Amino acid sequence: MLTALVLAIIYRKFLPAHQVSVTVRHVCAVTAGLALGFFCFGKQMCHLFAQAGSCYLIMRFSPATYVHKGVLLVALGYLSVMHILRMIYDYGGYTLDVTGPLMVFTQKLTSLAFSVHDGLYKDVEDLSEDQKDQAVTRMPGPLEFCSYLFNFQGILVGPQCFFNDYITFVDGSLLHCPEDMDENGQERHSPFGPSTKKPIFSKLLIAAGSIAVTFTIAPMFPPSLNADQAHLKNSTFLYRVLFVVLSVALSKWRYYFGWKLGEAVNNASGFGFNGYNENGVAKWDLITNVNIYEIETATSLKVLVDNWNIQTGVWLRRVCYDRAPFSPTFLTYMLSALWHGYYPGYYLTFVSAAFFTLAGRCLRKNIRPFFLMSPAKKAIYGCVTWAGTHLSLGYLIVPFCLLEFWPSFYYYQ
Repeated sequence: MLTALVLAIIYRKFLPAHQVSVTVRHVCAVTAGLALGFFCFGKQMCHLFAQAGSCYLIMRFSPATYVHKGVLLVALGYLSVMHILRMIYDYGGYTLDVTGPLMVFTQKLTSLAFSVHDGLYKDVEDLSEDQKDQAVTRMPGPLEFCSYLFNFQGILVGPQCFFNDYITFVDGSLLHCPEDMDENGQERHSPFGPSTKKPIFSKLLIAAGSIAVTFTIAPMFPPSLNADQAHLKNSTFLYRVLFVVLSVALSKWRYYFGWKLGEAVNNASGFGFNGYNENGVAKWDLITNVNIYEIETATSLKVLVDNWNIQTGVWLRRVCYDRAPFSPTFLTYMLSALWHGYYPGYYLTFVSAAFFTLAGRCLRKNIRPFFLMSPAKKAIYGCVTWAGTHLSLGYLIVPFCLLEFWPSFYYYQ
């Protein structure tokens, strides 16, 4: 990842869109990505080629009606086989292998397939505004396709990005947005785009703090202890509850580390720039994957979910929730569970989360209006719902960490 960060800085400085061709930028991104991929995963890279190649052939030659469904079935099926194989040779382990990139590839391949289906085979009036923005109106060429999947910025840990966003980054068209023009029609900023120093250093600082927490404080509160028989028998109920809340809160920081470092790598290459706000300040939130402050202060499960693994949430919404023929909440959580793998703990977490989400909507609709009459009541409501949200998170996330059914069952007892 640190090598990718250096490559990203070089890529932005020496291969800017206004000085080199789009083809050169694609080729360099793919070459560096493949080098990193083979260095980290070796022969396992064949699985990325097999999944990507199969899905590309489906997109090229499948009947229009089935192109998106076929890609979803094949990509998710291939990932499922790899999840099961991993359960056989590394049961309960956290060894880094190619299943991580395969999970991101599954998101990219399926989102691209749905966008191709929307852009080439559906009537414009049948699309939502978001689907119109993401629609791909021509079949991507092999180089564009490979660059989107194998680019060095995202091949290791992502975060997930969408095809149209990536292409506008490579060709540099996003740098020339209308809000960057002055009254004479001249661009206010450098053709290289806005400075990347602030987003890079802020995210690297957060990543450094996150990995420090992961290695120092988090080991004192391991989630596995929540199912330990001695721990359960020899501690008070209040202590067990506090331990759950702390163990879950601290387990999140390893993800903060990976995602913020991934964001920094992408931002260093110029990817993630999302235009300017009304004050002319550059926005770097195009591929933001986590908002830590919003998560830690969340007063509802919806707010927490919306700010956690953000790009995966957008993917789930675009390929499932917005298109589900029935029960979109349950179908979306089930797709998320399948995407994660086949440990029972995942299904305990995501099925429960579906019920919690529906319950949260009812609470907000029917109870929150009674607490909006005064600032004091609103503050009380905020404190209670913050505590409730993070207690519920302890209920939901521990099985996700424990993975197995019986430890989760002992924990629930």
